[in-house]
Amino acid sequence: MRIRLQRRRDGRHPRAPAVAFSLLWRLLRFPNFAVSTYLTVGAYAALVLNHGVRASIELAWLGALVVTGAVALVVDRIAFRPMRDRRPFSLAIASIGVAFVLENVVRFIWGNDFRSYDVPVTRGMSVAGLRVGREQLLILGVAVVLMALAQAFLLRTRLASRCARPPTTRCWRRSRASRPSA
Repeated sequence: MRIRLQRRRDGRHPRAPAVAFSLLWRLLRFPNFAVSTYLTVGAYAALVLNHGVRASIELAWLGALVVTGAVALVVDRIAFRPMRDRRPFSLAIASIGVAFVLENVVRFIWGNDFRSYDVPVTRGMSVAGLRVGREQLLILGVAVVLMALAQAFLLRTRLASRCARPPTTRCWRRSRASRPSA
């Protein structure tokens, strides 16, 4: 049982990009394949802040959020906004190109070597026979708060309600309204 819980805990890491991918798909109406590359840019921004500025890992994470958001806005303005009136397939292909460009910029700047954050080594605590580290609890807490904020945004703002309606619904209603009755 304990091994199963441990594997379940370790398997949750790939879920964050999947949630980001599905949220972006729902809001922007195209599959943005550059999501994982944005996460890579954020990881290296946190690394620079953690090693270069000697910021704590928590402050480095916050700085990485700002840097990643800025990179995503710049990429949207340069690559995606001029193509907004195109079909989703064109935007998906553009997002693959954006992913290639960003990945190669990261490789050009930092190379392919192994890197690590400067974090103090702490001993994990045991909760119901499950070994959990302080960082894992912090990541879980931040993820829950951010997901709650995203959910509140999607349910309570006019911008999100405008974006959340699938475009096919409008097309379907128009086609039924313009069809002559038998």
